[in-house]
Amino acid sequence: MVDISILHFLEDLISIIPGTSFQVNNLSLHVEHAMLGAERDRYFYKTVKMLIGDVLGLVSGDSLAVLYDSRTPVEAVRVYSAVATELGAEVALIELPRPPAGETSHIIQPKPAIAAVKVATAAISSWVTYTAPLAEAVENGVHLLSIPPGPDVPDMLIRTVGQVNMEKMDKENARIVELWENGKEITITSDLGTDLRADISGVKQHHSPQIPPPRPKKGEKWMEFVPWGQAGGSCNRVEGTLVVNGIIGARSIGIFGLPSGPITMEIKNNRIAKVRGDSRIWPLLSTYLDSKNDPNVYGFPAHGPSVGLNPNAYIGGPAEWERVRGNITFGVGDNSVLARYSGGEIFGPRISAKIHWDLQILGANLYLDGKAIVENGQIKI
Repeated sequence: MVDISILHFLEDLISIIPGTSFQVNNLSLHVEHAMLGAERDRYFYKTVKMLIGDVLGLVSGDSLAVLYDSRTPVEAVRVYSAVATELGAEVALIELPRPPAGETSHIIQPKPAIAAVKVATAAISSWVTYTAPLAEAVENGVHLLSIPPGPDVPDMLIRTVGQVNMEKMDKENARIVELWENGKEITITSDLGTDLRADISGVKQHHSPQIPPPRPKKGEKWMEFVPWGQAGGSCNRVEGTLVVNGIIGARSIGIFGLPSGPITMEIKNNRIAKVRGDSRIWPLLSTYLDSKNDPNVYGFPAHGPSVGLNPNAYIGGPAEWERVRGNITFGVGDNSVLARYSGGEIFGPRISAKIHWDLQILGANLYLDGKAIVENGQIKI
């Protein structure tokens, strides 16, 4: 709250100005909003400094390329630049056109942007990250941090990175990794009818084994999606019935959100075979998918199941919805770019498709060799 002495000073100041009829309450509200804005800016700066200095590990003599578009406030991008410059790095801010409507995967950045990333020590992508040129840069030793675009990104980063209990998530993640990589079968059920069996024999997790991830070494293949808070993410195969009651679709194509009702999917032979339910999103999404004339857009799973661990993540926010605590997420369609980012370690079907999209199960149960990891959407580790 605003210090009362400030209000007294403002009241006295106003009283000596002839003809002034300002209200102290309204003025105090403006002052308070300004103070809250300044406080948010401090938290955002601190969060970005942790991301760029402690995690990405930029030091004097390094270089950073930042790719963004008009969806992200330029003020946020300038904070990325200011922090990197303070650390002694050279910075190039590259504003790109917004991605074409209806396209979400395999978009190629303009040649000048690609050239800048290739010669940089590191890059921040606040554009489309699921793209071959960025994957090639990572394979050649450029360290890539993917921060989603959007006007609410500063608040999202403060909540899900700067003000979250990393130590707790790290311990939970480590325990799930241990169980996952030594397990054989995952069972996923829900009151709505989900009944899936997934073989996880011999799989390795392709999310970072640490939260936050360790600082990369020079030339090391390193790529991270922000925010953190996903565990698991790999299986050899999965079959059964899946009922979607969370987010479905792809934000970039404009078909993304919560369905009007549960969507029931039958999973057979690494593919979504039958779908029923929902009159809101699925008709639009299925029409779009069918327009690609590519059966692999229904390939399943591209990744997953993964378990969300982040208690500060919101449903619907850019990227953070997959990290919502206790949710279970699968990717569908293409995983060729993901395979390149993860060093070729993709367990399950290798899928080359014209699009990658995702789906989410809320309030479900996940058992690993009979041990509860999630029950009714609550983490049990």
